[in-house]
Amino acid sequence: MWNGLKRGTMSEHKTQRQNFAPLSLNCFIDEEGGYTTIAAAVALILSVTLIASLATAGWALARSADTQAVADSAAISATQVVGSYTVIVQVLNACVQTLGIAGMLLVGVGMVAAAVPGSAAVGTAATDAGIKVLQARRTLAQSAAQGLSKLEKILPLLCMHAATQTIEAQSTDSLTYRGSALPFPMQSESDFSSVNQEIDEEGLEETNADLAGASEKKEQYQQQEESSKEEAWKADCVPDPYCMRERAGKLGHLNSVQNPECPSVASWNFGIALDRARAYYAQRLANEKQTDPGIEGETDSAVRKTFYAYAEQKMQDGYYRELPDGTLEMDLPALPRDTDQMKETTLYTQSVWPTTDEGGTRVIHSVKDCPGATGAPSGTASLSQLDAGEVQECEVCRLTASAQGNVASATTNTQSGFEHYWRIIEEASKTYQQACEKEEQADFEVRDLAEEGSDRFDQALQILKTSKASLCPPGAWGCVAFAQRPQATKLPFTVGEVHELPPGIAISAAVLAEDNDEEHGSVLTHFADGWLETFGETGSFIQTTLSLWDSLLGSYRSGYNDLASIADNLFDGIGGVLGNDSAQWLKDQLTSLLRDLGLQPADTRMRKPVLTQSGNVLTQAGIERSGFRDRLIELAQSGVETPEGVADAFGIVIGAAVSDAPFELARFTVPGSGKEIPLTIDLGGLL
Repeated sequence: MWNGLKRGTMSEHKTQRQNFAPLSLNCFIDEEGGYTTIAAAVALILSVTLIASLATAGWALARSADTQAVADSAAISATQVVGSYTVIVQVLNACVQTLGIAGMLLVGVGMVAAAVPGSAAVGTAATDAGIKVLQARRTLAQSAAQGLSKLEKILPLLCMHAATQTIEAQSTDSLTYRGSALPFPMQSESDFSSVNQEIDEEGLEETNADLAGASEKKEQYQQQEESSKEEAWKADCVPDPYCMRERAGKLGHLNSVQNPECPSVASWNFGIALDRARAYYAQRLANEKQTDPGIEGETDSAVRKTFYAYAEQKMQDGYYRELPDGTLEMDLPALPRDTDQMKETTLYTQSVWPTTDEGGTRVIHSVKDCPGATGAPSGTASLSQLDAGEVQECEVCRLTASAQGNVASATTNTQSGFEHYWRIIEEASKTYQQACEKEEQADFEVRDLAEEGSDRFDQALQILKTSKASLCPPGAWGCVAFAQRPQATKLPFTVGEVHELPPGIAISAAVLAEDNDEEHGSVLTHFADGWLETFGETGSFIQTTLSLWDSLLGSYRSGYNDLASIADNLFDGIGGVLGNDSAQWLKDQLTSLLRDLGLQPADTRMRKPVLTQSGNVLTQAGIERSGFRDRLIELAQSGVETPEGVADAFGIVIGAAVSDAPFELARFTVPGSGKEIPLTIDLGGLL
């Protein structure tokens, strides 16, 4: 079965189709093979229809892409506001930290100078300068914390305004765009509490004052040492018209080896005078002879010889030793200058004088062959026994305690006597020793105070190191913008039943990224130059302080790698550090503390906004992407258009309205001038 057709009828059907073909083709192709008017008209209509459809589709696609571009621009604008805020924070943070370091460097200079005898005034001035800088730093830090805290409350609204303005600027006569942006986090999560840590400025001043006081006492004792040594040197070596060296050569006939010359006090010490006295009394004892005739001359010679023997022994018992640790041990013996002092020595108590028995009475003599010694010898006695009545005075030689006392009295109380100059040297040595002991005590006090100052210096540095705000302003994680066409837009051509482009919405996001342009990327480039020009009077304290501040700002970005060398240069400008153990120790200690402070390199590069996927920002904020998108669409459909309305819809609490009045960020007191300068910004400039 072939559906009722017979096999023989196939050719008939074929013939019928051939007969109908010419009838349909003839409408488009004429007998000569060309196109008919109908064919041309149909082709033209189809071409125009296709062109119109493609143009309409392209226009619609372009308008849809424009909405995304508008959202991208809005996200960039909102994030740029956060970038501008970041620049403000970087500058203020750099100022606060470098002012603190500058102040501590000046305080350190003051401490080291205070530990140097004679530099107390320099130390006080440097410390006062450092405290002023620290006070300026405290004022700036606390006012900046308040200002930034207020600014962060306004920052969400500033971001929204920037985005809204950018979106509205893209509107045309035929297309209207509306939208805004949301910063994440939406509210400030910064913590400014640590900024309020205060350095113990009073403690630093007190330590410096105590250090300067102990150093002044040490200086006084050093001056006493120097003056007493100089006094002794003059008595020993500077004839005016006599001196001990001149008397030793004249009276004792000492040679140049026994009696050396010391042309300066620096080349002289008390040991030289002691050696001279030892040689002198040994020579005088060896050369002692009677100079006057008779028993009176013999008595005078006997008491002189006894005195020389006593003096030589005393000099041998004396000592002068310079120890390896730089300390000095010294004992220059005192010689009696009159009878009363002689009675306090062994000259009075030693039993060396001969006695005889004269008619049952024991009599003391100056020499054995005294003409009055007619009786039998009865041993020896002392002058103290004579005064006690145990022996009697000889009527011939007249030996008495006064005779012995007059030996030293005559030469001590006249400028021509050797003992006169020895007394000056011996008394000066005692003053010198007392001054040395007091200086040593003062040095211990200086060292203890230096250690206390080092501890307080370290505590202050640690406060500077940790006194930083924990910053997480609105927009720190990025900004998400949305742009919408709130109304349907009529298509330029009608395609079928489609007459208009429906409303649409686009979402975009941007975050801040570091600008690696080294030449222009630092926010601190030449920052302090303006301060130097405005306040830096040549040679003034203000200029010195600001120059130090400028150098610290220069090293701020590298993490203060040059901080120790800056400190070394400052400390090396203090005279007298070398050779002063306490000052040198304090200098090394403070330099070490600065070197080990461990300040990390500060990233002062500019930040620039870059586009990112909105999901990256929302994920960090802990927000589900689809739910946030639905909420934005709902917000757009509700007709909310203003930044304030968007903020209210998302529960963002705005600190204040955006005003054209200058916004005060902080206050800066110029150290040394007392001039207080408000640091302000134009909020409109952030948009």
